[in-house]
Amino acid sequence: AEVGKSTGLVNHYFEDKSALLLATLEASMQEFGRHINAHAAKAAPGRPAVRALLKAALPDDDAQRIHWILWVGTGGNAPWGSQDVSVRAVQQTAYEDWHRSIRTNFDTAVERGDFQPGLDARSVVHRLVALVVGLGVESALLGVAKSRAQLMRLVDDQLATLTSGTLSKD
Repeated sequence: AEVGKSTGLVNHYFEDKSALLLATLEASMQEFGRHINAHAAKAAPGRPAVRALLKAALPDDDAQRIHWILWVGTGGNAPWGSQDVSVRAVQQTAYEDWHRSIRTNFDTAVERGDFQPGLDARSVVHRLVALVVGLGVESALLGVAKSRAQLMRLVDDQLATLTSGTLSKD
């Protein structure tokens, strides 16, 4: 309605509503990947890149909140959601790519002495990802909007535990 066109103009290109939503999710995930990779590319490998990968995923503006709504909103709450193998594959691929980038840079950070040695990398990376995913869900589903400074404080506090030795190694 805002652009003066009918839904038929868009619907014509898709088999059904599920195909339209899947295409929307795929486009969002591709943009999300480009956004994250662009931020990481500007950072030095290791801790700076880990921070950039986490920061870039945070829902701190309207575009990122829309991405999170699409990512999370196509889950089990919708009939075309995570029960759909195609949707789940798109979600999982993007998640795994992001997770792998964080893990690679985490390992580099430990090698460079940015983080304390002996940490369980798998567990730590899962915790970092869970923090950002929790913030994304909080924003997308609950409408809890935090400023960029508030979000980064939470991330930086968690990253600080990796150098101070206060994080458990289990």
